[in-house]
Amino acid sequence: MIKKTLIFIAFFLCSAGSFAAEQNKSDSVEIDFKKFCYYQDQAFSEGARLKQQGQIMQCARNEKGSLYWVKIKD
Repeated sequence: MIKKTLIFIAFFLCSAGSFAAEQNKSDSVEIDFKKFCYYQDQAFSEGARLKQQGQIMQCARNEKGSLYWVKIKD
């Protein structure tokens, strides 16, 4: 009985470690401000618009080539 319990615990620990490693791989997202604007963990392309706290924002390119959110309407 003890042998079965130890085998179960060992299997459980190996499975949990493997699951944690997979979670860390999928959480790593490369952020590129030359290609996208970001809002709430989502990437938006140049020209995209969204309403943020009652203001309309647009993804635009600055003079250095990076994308950022610009307020276009009150």
